Amino acid sequence: MSEIEKALAELKALMKYRAEQLGYEEEFRGMGLTSRKNLCLHPEVKREKSGTIVDAKCRSLTAGFVKEKKERGEDVPVCIYHDVVLPFLPLRPKINNFQNLDLLEPHNLIPNGVWTLDGIMRYGEEKKQCPYFTSRRMVSRHYLTSNAQLIVIRCRFAM
Repeated sequence: MSEIEKALAELKALMKYRAEQLGYEEEFRGMGLTSRKNLCLHPEVKREKSGTIVDAKCRSLTAGFVKEKKERGEDVPVCIYHDVVLPFLPLRPKINNFQNLDLLEPHNLIPNGVWTLDGIMRYGEEKKQCPYFTSRRMVSRHYLTSNAQLIVIRCRFAM
């Protein structure tokens, strides 16, 4: 078990204890952050061993200009985990029956709880939602919020 996973396990135990003492679960999200290389779900990209190559391939599938080409009808590959399938809601722009992660509410990309790296990978697979970009958007949202209920543990090593 990596150090980040140990820290998240401790955080999970702490939050369980707090819920028992308070009598309710707080609205709280805890997660570990790591590189695209460790969180990628795309079948072709995740096979790469080099983080630099994973980053480059990921960008080539998620960049704005690539999505614009796709929207114009060009046959370009895009990441199926970056653009998630959702029912069309009138208040959200529709993009070829997909909702871009950028357009989703950043504070609700994952449910409350403590998320291990494996846990967020499983959730991403289940929801067809990129764990890397989900984590990034959650952090961006909570760093900008004055009353943040998010704990972030950053991982700087390759797994």
